[in-house]
Amino acid sequence: MLWPQQGFELYRQWGLYQKDFLVGLNYNLDENSLYLGILPVVFFLWGIFKKGRKHIALLIIFLIFLWLSFGTNIEPSLYRLLHSLPFYRFMRVAQRYRFYFMIPLIVFIGFGFDDLVKKLIQALNNSAVKKVIATIFILFTVGDMLRVNNQLIKESFTISEPIVDKTDKFIQRCGILNYDNTGFIDQPKLISSFSDEYLYLKNGWGTTGNCYEPVKINIRSNCNTDPAYRGELYLLNNNGIINEKGRSPNNISLNAHLSADDYIIINQNYDPGWHALINKTEKKVINKNGLISMELPEGKYEVIFYYLPTTFIIGSVVSLTSIIVIFVLLLKRLN
Repeated sequence: MLWPQQGFELYRQWGLYQKDFLVGLNYNLDENSLYLGILPVVFFLWGIFKKGRKHIALLIIFLIFLWLSFGTNIEPSLYRLLHSLPFYRFMRVAQRYRFYFMIPLIVFIGFGFDDLVKKLIQALNNSAVKKVIATIFILFTVGDMLRVNNQLIKESFTISEPIVDKTDKFIQRCGILNYDNTGFIDQPKLISSFSDEYLYLKNGWGTTGNCYEPVKINIRSNCNTDPAYRGELYLLNNNGIINEKGRSPNNISLNAHLSADDYIIINQNYDPGWHALINKTEKKVINKNGLISMELPEGKYEVIFYYLPTTFIIGSVVSLTSIIVIFVLLLKRLN
């Protein structure tokens, strides 16, 4: 929050190992950097001193999310306890809670700034001077943040993209690699990509390796160089013809003409969130050796596989309900 220089090299100097409450960091700079500067921290501390008792709930919220953001680097670990609960086990990076404690943090900064400016008015008894000083405070803070973030941006976009083959038909390849300005590399460096997923994805490729935010399911799909690879969709017993019509990350449409009973196999990892429409009729997707599958009798079919997990529906309902409740409460306060 206070260190006047932030960047990849300095981050590495802080250390990634022997992590505890005071030293060492989990994950990379993008998950940890949170520069404020001296003046905002002074305003924050003054805001807590002047308004902390009056806004005790806001202070408690700040402390809880600050505690959570330390993850397992602090004992007792509130994050570890929360991570053991259903749904919350999918959380991967505790430091992202910093975005939540920033809300009360900013409010207390505002309290401190407002109170100190009022004291300046009383001391100077000159509103014009007050406005000048307040403007200087704001410009200094904004300029300091721009200086720090500009340096980070300069360090962040220095890697040239290697050239990869483009495919018009979606294909999954094996694993992922990193790259830097020398090309593809086996191990990440101080200045290198996190993976090559985006680079290949925009050229039509998928991967059987773990994604940046992986869902905890068994990886059973086959990549294109695997001896067991039979394509991205096929009939298990070859009893007919199958053609892909279209594809997106959560929707696969195809035509199938079966000469006998068979299984349609989609070379994607099975998850209960997958559903299917067979000739516009809902039908249950089955797990065939860890892959998405559908058993069909002889005939012609239009098939659509789509991904709509229950957790997404629940999350959408909770989010929508929360927005409505907040909106209603705001209207009541305005009235």
